[in-house]
Amino acid sequence: DNTAKTGSGIYCLGSSPIIEYNVIEYNSGYGLSCSGGGIYFYADKVRIRSNIIHNNWAEHSAGISIVSTSGIIENNLISRNKGGLGVGGIYIGCDQNTTIRNNLIVGNWSNDGAAGVRFSGTPFFLNNTLSCNRGSSVLVCSGDAVLTNNIIWGNMHPIKIISGNPIITYCNIEGGWPGTGNIDADPLFVTGPQGDYYLSQINAGQGVESPCVDTGDPASSTIDGTTRTDGVQDEIPIDMGYHYPVPSGDPVVDVKINGSDSYIEIPVGQNNATIDWDIVCNGWAGMDCEVFLLLLRIENNLPVGVWSHVPGSPSYVNGILPFYTGALSDMSGTVTITAPPNVLKKVWLIVDNVPNGVPDKYCMIDDFVRFKAK
Repeated sequence: DNTAKTGSGIYCLGSSPIIEYNVIEYNSGYGLSCSGGGIYFYADKVRIRSNIIHNNWAEHSAGISIVSTSGIIENNLISRNKGGLGVGGIYIGCDQNTTIRNNLIVGNWSNDGAAGVRFSGTPFFLNNTLSCNRGSSVLVCSGDAVLTNNIIWGNMHPIKIISGNPIITYCNIEGGWPGTGNIDADPLFVTGPQGDYYLSQINAGQGVESPCVDTGDPASSTIDGTTRTDGVQDEIPIDMGYHYPVPSGDPVVDVKINGSDSYIEIPVGQNNATIDWDIVCNGWAGMDCEVFLLLLRIENNLPVGVWSHVPGSPSYVNGILPFYTGALSDMSGTVTITAPPNVLKKVWLIVDNVPNGVPDKYCMIDDFVRFKAK
């Protein structure tokens, strides 16, 4: 919720920063020239890794803006950023060699620019997935960008070239694109443990094989990650598109509300809900933890605030209701939520292994930021 003309979330000038494992969201710029609603760099050798950059706004560039630098942008979720007349996701405005690798760039918006990414110079754009972006998904303004192993599907416009000679190979581009190894076929996204952009694969239990499986550049090295819903590490030949992190192998705490997912909706017109919740330890019994309910008000498919009250329960801040602290065990219970009837509400059940009064770790499901049971 920060506001600035440049770099509302993070601003870097004349440094070599490493920015990793952050959630950068709900920041906004002001003025027609505002840049970097999420992150702005006028720096050298930046590394942006494993962040969630979500729901930022700026007229010129909303998610990441990089000027006069080189570096690596990898393993990030960049979603629902709004760029006004500029760029929604990533703006590269320099002639340096920047590598943009294995990012999930979805649901970003631009009225008259690039909803996904905008290039100048000679960046390397490798194994990214771009989907549901409103505007040009990829905008090449100059230079000789290299695009390999990407999935560009389900966007308003796939690729627009103003100037330059990009080299585009081994990509799945809706509508087709000339180049070695390029295909034009539904990637067959499926939902898995960490999101909605896994690839359908027979060996993972789906009934049909995605055309993006094993069809990346044969010369590409492997990525530490998986496109399979069962979490198996990808191998050569590499799959196209974004790769989710491979599960660590540790058991995962199973959380359910009303016997199904870890969240429920309370629809418009309904002002209360009785929630039956269950937690199964799966090997984590005795772990120090906190259990929370997170309550969010939803408008236009976005979480915009918190209106909620739980009668007879402990006080909470910003819709975060801690109702258990101690050693984890298999447990269950019932709680009643009341909230104003004129808005949509979502309620999540969270188990956190850092008992400090607030939930600590995010993941992305269905384009909503939510907390993951750890």
